[in-house]
Amino acid sequence: MNEYESIELEGKEYIIITEVKVDNMMYVYLVNHQDPKDICIRKVINKDGIDTLVGLDNDEELEKALKLFEANHNN
Repeated sequence: MNEYESIELEGKEYIIITEVKVDNMMYVYLVNHQDPKDICIRKVINKDGIDTLVGLDNDEELEKALKLFEANHNN
């Protein structure tokens, strides 16, 4: 059985399925281990010297993150 890194967001436990770094920005792709249809994408920003997960800024950034995921997992 594989072990995955998990994180709690908004009271739910999510599993990190992958991370993609581009242009000094790290995007983190997450799935709720109890509901595989519940997915989210966050980005890592450094706030006061601490890496923090935050939501994406807008629909354009969401499209960018989705295209990055596809490009990095297109097998």
